[in-house]
Amino acid sequence: MERRGIMQVKFCGLRTMADVEAANRVHPDMAGFVFAHGSSRRIDARTAALLRSRLDPSIRAVGVFCDQDPAAIEELVKNGIIDMIQLHGQESEEMVRQLRRLAPVIRAFRIRSVLDLEAARKTRADMVLLDAGAGEGKTFDWSLTAGFDRPYILAGGLTPENVRIAAALQPWGLDVSSGIETRGRKDPGKMQAFMEAAGCRRIPAPKREMVRQDGMGWARFLLLAASTATGNRKDRKGDSRK
Repeated sequence: MERRGIMQVKFCGLRTMADVEAANRVHPDMAGFVFAHGSSRRIDARTAALLRSRLDPSIRAVGVFCDQDPAAIEELVKNGIIDMIQLHGQESEEMVRQLRRLAPVIRAFRIRSVLDLEAARKTRADMVLLDAGAGEGKTFDWSLTAGFDRPYILAGGLTPENVRIAAALQPWGLDVSSGIETRGRKDPGKMQAFMEAAGCRRIPAPKREMVRQDGMGWARFLLLAASTATGNRKDRKGDSRK
Protein backbone atom coordinates (compact mmCIF):
# COMPACT_ATOMS: atom_id res chain seq x y z
CA MET A 1 0.00 0.00 0.00
CA GLU A 2 1.20 3.49 -0.72
CA ARG A 3 -0.27 6.88 0.00
CA ARG A 4 -0.95 9.20 -2.89
CA GLY A 5 -1.24 12.89 -2.14
CA ILE A 6 -0.05 16.36 -2.97
CA MET A 7 2.78 16.28 -0.45
CA GLN A 8 5.36 13.72 0.52
CA VAL A 9 5.82 13.09 4.25
CA LYS A 10 9.01 12.06 6.04
CA PHE A 11 9.15 10.80 9.61
CA CYS A 12 12.69 11.47 10.83
CA GLY A 13 14.66 10.03 13.72
CA LEU A 14 13.28 6.49 13.89
CA ARG A 15 15.35 4.57 16.44
CA THR A 16 13.47 1.47 17.56
CA MET A 17 11.50 -1.42 16.13
CA ALA A 18 8.39 0.09 17.73
CA ASP A 19 9.05 3.32 15.79
CA VAL A 20 9.24 1.39 12.52
CA GLU A 21 6.12 -0.63 13.23
CA ALA A 22 4.19 2.55 14.05
CA ALA A 23 5.43 4.18 10.84
CA ASN A 24 4.44 1.13 8.80
CA ARG A 25 0.87 1.44 10.08
CA VAL A 26 0.38 5.05 8.94
CA HIS A 27 2.75 4.88 5.98
CA PRO A 28 4.76 8.08 5.44
CA ASP A 29 6.63 8.27 2.14
CA MET A 30 10.05 8.40 3.79
CA ALA A 31 11.66 7.35 7.06
CA GLY A 32 14.79 9.05 8.35
CA PHE A 33 17.64 7.28 10.13
CA VAL A 34 19.99 9.76 11.81
CA PHE A 35 23.72 9.01 11.64
CA ALA A 36 24.86 12.55 12.50
CA HIS A 37 27.20 12.68 15.49
CA GLY A 38 25.86 14.55 18.48
CA SER A 39 22.20 13.92 17.72
CA SER A 40 20.05 12.40 20.45
CA ARG A 41 18.38 10.34 17.70
CA ARG A 42 21.62 8.93 16.29
CA ILE A 43 21.79 5.21 15.54
CA ASP A 44 24.61 3.06 14.20
CA ALA A 45 24.72 1.16 10.92
CA ARG A 46 23.88 -2.18 12.53
CA THR A 47 20.74 -0.80 14.18
CA ALA A 48 19.75 0.95 10.96
CA ALA A 49 20.11 -2.29 9.00
CA LEU A 50 17.82 -4.08 11.44
CA LEU A 51 15.24 -1.30 11.33
CA ARG A 52 15.41 -1.16 7.54
CA SER A 53 14.75 -4.88 7.32
CA ARG A 54 11.41 -4.33 9.08
CA LEU A 55 10.46 -1.10 7.32
CA ASP A 56 7.68 -1.39 4.73
CA PRO A 57 9.65 -1.72 1.46
CA SER A 58 7.62 1.03 -0.21
CA ILE A 59 8.77 3.56 2.42
CA ARG A 60 12.06 5.08 1.29
CA ALA A 61 14.85 5.11 3.87
CA VAL A 62 16.78 8.37 4.21
CA GLY A 63 20.17 8.60 5.94
CA VAL A 64 20.77 11.90 7.74
CA PHE A 65 24.40 13.08 7.98
CA CYS A 66 26.40 16.12 9.07
CA ASP A 67 29.95 16.58 7.74
CA GLN A 68 30.68 12.86 7.64
CA ASP A 69 32.98 10.61 5.66
CA PRO A 70 31.61 10.05 2.14
CA ALA A 71 32.97 6.50 2.21
CA ALA A 72 30.78 5.67 5.21
CA ILE A 73 27.75 7.12 3.43
CA GLU A 74 28.56 5.12 0.31
CA GLU A 75 28.74 1.91 2.33
CA LEU A 76 25.28 2.48 3.77
CA VAL A 77 23.85 3.01 0.27
CA LYS A 78 25.61 0.02 -1.25
CA ASN A 79 24.54 -2.22 1.63
CA GLY A 80 20.91 -1.32 0.96
CA ILE A 81 20.39 0.38 4.31
CA ILE A 82 19.41 3.76 2.86
CA ASP A 83 17.88 4.91 -0.44
CA MET A 84 18.52 8.64 -0.09
CA ILE A 85 21.14 10.90 1.46
CA GLN A 86 20.28 13.98 3.54
CA LEU A 87 23.07 16.46 4.35
CA HIS A 88 22.94 18.94 7.23
CA GLY A 89 26.51 20.20 7.44
CA GLN A 90 28.97 22.28 5.45
CA GLU A 91 29.41 19.70 2.71
CA SER A 92 30.81 21.11 -0.53
CA GLU A 93 28.94 21.14 -3.80
CA GLU A 94 31.62 18.77 -5.11
CA MET A 95 30.69 16.29 -2.39
CA VAL A 96 27.04 16.71 -3.33
CA ARG A 97 27.96 15.95 -6.94
CA GLN A 98 29.83 12.80 -5.95
CA LEU A 99 27.10 11.52 -3.65
CA ARG A 100 24.43 12.05 -6.32
CA ARG A 101 26.13 9.27 -8.27
CA LEU A 102 25.11 6.91 -5.47
CA ALA A 103 21.60 8.05 -4.56
CA PRO A 104 19.34 11.12 -4.57
CA VAL A 105 20.62 13.87 -2.28
CA ILE A 106 18.55 16.15 -0.04
CA ARG A 107 20.48 19.19 1.18
CA ALA A 108 19.28 21.02 4.28
CA PHE A 109 19.47 24.79 4.69
CA ARG A 110 18.90 26.79 7.85
CA ILE A 111 16.63 29.64 6.83
CA ARG A 112 17.04 32.98 8.58
CA SER A 113 16.77 35.37 5.63
CA VAL A 114 16.18 35.47 1.88
CA LEU A 115 19.96 35.10 1.43
CA ASP A 116 19.74 31.56 2.78
CA LEU A 117 17.04 30.82 0.23
CA GLU A 118 19.35 32.00 -2.53
CA ALA A 119 21.94 29.42 -1.48
CA ALA A 120 19.23 26.76 -1.44
CA ARG A 121 18.15 27.77 -4.91
CA LYS A 122 21.66 27.29 -6.33
CA THR A 123 22.59 23.90 -4.91
CA ARG A 124 22.87 20.95 -7.28
CA ALA A 125 21.26 18.61 -4.75
CA ASP A 126 18.20 16.77 -6.03
CA MET A 127 15.99 18.27 -3.33
CA VAL A 128 16.35 21.00 -0.71
CA LEU A 129 15.08 20.96 2.85
CA LEU A 130 14.29 24.30 4.49
CA ASP A 131 14.66 24.24 8.26
CA ALA A 132 14.99 26.48 11.30
CA GLY A 133 17.97 24.46 12.53
CA ALA A 134 18.77 20.77 12.77
CA GLY A 135 16.65 19.07 15.40
CA GLU A 136 15.64 22.27 17.23
CA GLY A 137 11.89 21.73 16.93
CA LYS A 138 11.31 25.37 16.00
CA THR A 139 9.75 26.98 12.94
CA PHE A 140 11.32 29.70 10.83
CA ASP A 141 9.50 32.60 9.19
CA TRP A 142 7.54 30.66 6.58
CA SER A 143 6.63 33.86 4.75
CA LEU A 144 10.22 33.90 3.46
CA THR A 145 9.35 31.01 1.14
CA ALA A 146 7.00 33.17 -0.92
CA GLY A 147 8.33 33.14 -4.46
CA PHE A 148 10.86 30.37 -3.83
CA ASP A 149 10.95 28.74 -7.23
CA ARG A 150 12.07 25.17 -6.69
CA PRO A 151 10.41 22.25 -4.91
CA TYR A 152 11.36 21.94 -1.25
CA ILE A 153 10.77 19.93 1.89
CA LEU A 154 9.59 22.01 4.85
CA ALA A 155 11.02 21.10 8.26
CA GLY A 156 11.33 22.52 11.72
CA GLY A 157 8.67 22.69 14.39
CA LEU A 158 5.99 20.82 12.47
CA THR A 159 3.24 19.26 14.58
CA PRO A 160 -0.23 17.79 14.05
CA GLU A 161 -1.54 21.18 15.20
CA ASN A 162 0.24 23.37 12.64
CA VAL A 163 0.65 21.02 9.70
CA ARG A 164 -2.45 22.35 7.93
CA ILE A 165 -0.92 25.82 7.90
CA ALA A 166 2.34 24.37 6.60
CA ALA A 167 0.50 22.47 3.88
CA ALA A 168 -1.04 25.73 2.66
CA LEU A 169 2.47 26.81 1.60
CA GLN A 170 2.38 23.93 -0.91
CA PRO A 171 5.82 22.49 -0.20
CA TRP A 172 6.86 19.36 -2.04
CA GLY A 173 7.16 17.57 1.28
CA LEU A 174 7.02 17.79 5.07
CA ASP A 175 9.70 16.51 7.46
CA VAL A 176 8.71 15.91 11.08
CA SER A 177 10.57 14.51 14.08
CA SER A 178 9.99 16.11 17.48
CA GLY A 179 6.41 16.93 16.48
CA ILE A 180 5.54 13.22 16.54
CA GLU A 181 7.25 12.57 19.86
CA THR A 182 6.19 12.58 23.50
CA ARG A 183 8.97 13.00 26.05
CA GLY A 184 11.61 12.28 23.44
CA ARG A 185 10.06 9.08 22.06
CA LYS A 186 8.06 8.54 18.90
CA ASP A 187 4.34 8.58 19.67
CA PRO A 188 2.14 6.38 17.41
CA GLY A 189 -0.89 8.53 18.16
CA LYS A 190 0.88 11.69 17.06
CA MET A 191 2.16 9.93 13.94
CA GLN A 192 -1.39 9.10 12.94
CA ALA A 193 -2.64 12.56 13.87
CA PHE A 194 0.05 14.18 11.74
CA MET A 195 -0.84 12.13 8.68
CA GLU A 196 -4.54 12.83 9.12
CA ALA A 197 -4.01 16.55 9.65
CA ALA A 198 -1.83 16.69 6.55
CA GLY A 199 -4.70 15.20 4.56
CA CYS A 200 -2.89 11.94 3.88
CA ARG A 201 -4.57 8.60 3.42
CA ARG A 202 -3.51 5.16 2.30
CA ILE A 203 -4.75 3.71 -0.99
CA PRO A 204 -3.46 0.91 -3.26
CA ALA A 205 -0.23 1.88 -4.97
CA PRO A 206 -0.70 3.05 -8.57
CA LYS A 207 0.84 0.92 -11.30
CA ARG A 208 3.11 3.77 -12.29
CA GLU A 209 4.06 6.71 -10.10
CA MET A 210 3.20 10.04 -11.68
CA VAL A 211 5.60 12.88 -11.05
CA ARG A 212 5.57 16.49 -12.14
CA GLN A 213 8.33 17.58 -14.44
CA ASP A 214 8.62 21.22 -13.39
CA GLY A 215 11.27 22.27 -10.90
CA MET A 216 14.92 21.38 -10.50
CA GLY A 217 15.41 17.79 -9.37
CA TRP A 218 11.66 17.10 -8.97
CA ALA A 219 11.25 14.15 -11.33
CA ARG A 220 14.78 12.83 -10.93
CA PHE A 221 14.42 12.78 -7.16
CA LEU A 222 11.39 10.50 -7.14
CA LEU A 223 12.45 8.30 -10.02
CA LEU A 224 15.99 7.73 -8.74
CA ALA A 225 14.77 7.16 -5.21
CA ALA A 226 12.37 4.53 -6.48
CA SER A 227 15.05 2.80 -8.55
CA THR A 228 17.55 2.90 -5.67
CA ALA A 229 15.00 1.38 -3.31
CA THR A 230 14.11 -1.34 -5.84
CA GLY A 231 17.76 -2.20 -6.35
CA ASN A 232 18.36 -2.32 -2.60
CA ARG A 233 15.40 -4.65 -2.10
CA LYS A 234 16.72 -7.00 -4.80
CA ASP A 235 20.18 -6.98 -3.21
CA ARG A 236 18.73 -7.85 0.20
CA LYS A 237 16.73 -10.74 -1.29
CA GLY A 238 19.87 -12.01 -3.00
CA ASP A 239 21.85 -11.86 0.23
CA SER A 240 19.15 -13.79 2.08
CA ARG A 241 19.46 -16.70 -0.38
CA LYS A 242 23.22 -17.07 0.14
